[in-house]
Amino acid sequence: MNRFFPVILPALLLLFCATGALAQQPASNYDPKRYKDEPLWIQMMNDPNANYYETIEAFREFWEGYKLPGEPEEMTTRDGFEREIGLESEEEKSREKREGKEKKRRKAPDGGDYSFEVKQFKGWWLDAQDWVQPDGRILPPAERQKMIEQQQKELKEIENNQKQ
Repeated sequence: MNRFFPVILPALLLLFCATGALAQQPASNYDPKRYKDEPLWIQMMNDPNANYYETIEAFREFWEGYKLPGEPEEMTTRDGFEREIGLESEEEKSREKREGKEKKRRKAPDGGDYSFEVKQFKGWWLDAQDWVQPDGRILPPAERQKMIEQQQKELKEIENNQKQ
């Protein structure tokens, strides 16, 4: 019995540590295999726990090969958005113009064209960019406010030091 104790104890400790580490990893509720066929990006942008990079990837895969819906006044800014998200490069755009090819339009199950959702996504994308952490987590509003207050406090201290 004494011979096995030094072997079993470290093995059990390793097992418990590994289990604890895995339990702390947030599991994604979104299957990447479904990104292409289902608009999971809509749920993901409304989920405060969804990963920013996975949400962008879901949007990109869903719209790949399709024309984004947009209003006529948005046409000039939309091109920049598509490039930023990674849906279209300058080369692809110029090739499509030369060849006269137009992307297909994607229809929602209810017959709509996802215009509202794409507009919401653009707003989410612009808002979230400044708050994305290296691991893809987006800072929640409480943490954002805490950071802003800390920065304001530091600025006041700098101003007070400069006055002295």
